[in-house]
Amino acid sequence: MTSTSVRVALRVRPLNNKETLQNCSECLTTIPDAPQILIGTDRSFTFDYVFPSNTEQEEVFQECASPLIDKLVEGYNATLLAYGQTGSGKTYSMGTALDDSNIPPEHQGIIPRAIRKLFADLHERKEKNPSYQFEVYISFLELYNEDLIDLLNPQSRENNKKGKNDLIIREDTNGQIHWAGVKEVKVSDPDELLGQLQKGSLCRTVASTDMNMVSSRSHAIFSVILKQTRIESLEENKENVVPPAESSAASKGKNKQKLLSSKVTSKFHFVDLAGSERLKRTNDIGDRAKERIAINGGLLALGNVISVLGDESRNVAHIPYRDSKLTRLLQDSLGGNSQTLMLACVSPADSNFMETLNTLKYANRARNIKNKVSINESYGGNSVEINQLRGQISRLKMEIQTLRAGGCNEETSRKYEEEIKSLKRELEMTKMKLQSVEQELISANAEKNTLLMEISFNDQDLSDADREHRIKTHRIVQGYESEIKNLRDQISELLTAQATHHHPHKSSFAGTTPGREKGRIKLSDPHIFSSDEDIYHQNNDSDSNKESDEKKGDETSTKISPVGPSSSHHQLEHVINEQNLEAKTLFSQYKEDEENIEDDDENLDGESFKFTRKLRRRSKTRDKLEKAKEQLRQSYMIIKNGGSLHDDPILSQLIKQPSSTKSESYIDQM
Repeated sequence: MTSTSVRVALRVRPLNNKETLQNCSECLTTIPDAPQILIGTDRSFTFDYVFPSNTEQEEVFQECASPLIDKLVEGYNATLLAYGQTGSGKTYSMGTALDDSNIPPEHQGIIPRAIRKLFADLHERKEKNPSYQFEVYISFLELYNEDLIDLLNPQSRENNKKGKNDLIIREDTNGQIHWAGVKEVKVSDPDELLGQLQKGSLCRTVASTDMNMVSSRSHAIFSVILKQTRIESLEENKENVVPPAESSAASKGKNKQKLLSSKVTSKFHFVDLAGSERLKRTNDIGDRAKERIAINGGLLALGNVISVLGDESRNVAHIPYRDSKLTRLLQDSLGGNSQTLMLACVSPADSNFMETLNTLKYANRARNIKNKVSINESYGGNSVEINQLRGQISRLKMEIQTLRAGGCNEETSRKYEEEIKSLKRELEMTKMKLQSVEQELISANAEKNTLLMEISFNDQDLSDADREHRIKTHRIVQGYESEIKNLRDQISELLTAQATHHHPHKSSFAGTTPGREKGRIKLSDPHIFSSDEDIYHQNNDSDSNKESDEKKGDETSTKISPVGPSSSHHQLEHVINEQNLEAKTLFSQYKEDEENIEDDDENLDGESFKFTRKLRRRSKTRDKLEKAKEQLRQSYMIIKNGGSLHDDPILSQLIKQPSSTKSESYIDQM
């Protein structure tokens, strides 16, 4: 199977009478002796063939179609595809006019010339080899509004109108396309074949539009099927031929002539596509508009297939052949098993500039399509002989490759064998090492993933614990302060009530002493403590120095025994203030740790153990605050129930200790 590109030929027609009357100028310029064409002033295209407007029909045939006829006789499929806008000269170039009987020989198109050449070549082969046989069949299909019509079968159009269309497109296991239900007519000479072509052309659907008086309203595919039978002689018992298995012993050593027949079936598709045109230029209405929509839809699908096949950068596995029946019919011709040539026909008039440019782009993409071609040959005779011959061919090909590469002696061969063995051993050892390294790598990756997961979990736990600790600790301190305040207020009320009950004369003290409000003692005011100390020491000397009184009160505070409610009031108040100071100290320490922990968060991965230690220290501080709060609550209950501060062992001990050590002792006991 050989790969070959789709070839493209560009043909420019002369200006017609209508364009001449409209004073149209030519927008195309051909370059002499080069297959290039310029459109406008800045666009150029290169094709395989470029035919200017003065090119004769014979030249177009000899350059484009004649080589395809040679390929058809050799056994290859071929396709000649005519594409262009309405009125660009496709039908004239192909030679599929409705009545070509009056056309001069020099104006005959490609198909009549190709048919005559085909039969001439076949008869020439017949004369050289009398055993050579051939048969020629033709078929003629029309694709009108996406309906297949057999132009050689008069009943096909009627059956199609009744919904009884038997024409089916099928694909075999080898990917080749077959048209089932199509009538194939056997012909024996060129005149009979051209008569069938004219008969089918008269059945084509044509109409008049603003762009063309006789416009084809459908796509047409005229196919020539060539079936050949070739008979070749084989000489047995020579060096390069293996004798057949059924040969007798008597025949060995003799040269015996044996015939081998082969059948070759090839097809040539002449495709005359309907002209591409915009509705606003043709002014089609009704059925003409419907036909134009179907024509443009098929051409669009064909363009999409050409774009996919012609774009090497797009590695697309799916090719949209099934988007239209036209692309389905041409599946073998585009990207399949066929020698294909596209004949792009264009108008040089500047009024058709855009249509001409689109045709050039269309044809340029088609040049990139790659087809895979092969001879469609099948062998007759004994299958054993065929298999033996194929095996022999394979062996001979291998020997040829070996000889081309250069032979080697026995010593060199042994050296190469030893080297190959050594390389194999090294390869095995390398594979084992590679497996070991891969296993170690897998283990290391698994361990790394485990450690990363543990670190992630630990970081998350530490982050959650830190966040929860910050929230909870902050709320505990706030609750502690709030409850301390409530306890102090309640104790103050209780002590005030007791003081009023035992010393009625002190009721006026509430209204004259700063820091008292409505009979309630405000323990947080420092002036209250100095006044209370004067009460505790029962000092009636109003002219004594205030600082010496306070100093004296401090020096003797630990020696006075608490007697009566006023004394209990003073002692409890002093203890509460000490605890309040300790709570503030602990809260300040907590805030400082919180600021430190914010700084440590940036280096949490490297110093997580420091954070854990601070977390434990905060937890201890919180526990101490809880115990202090509980102790104050117990003291309050003792006083509320009419008990003495000496009933609380911790508070009684605090009363006896110096003020500087009360807080530390209290915390230690907790």
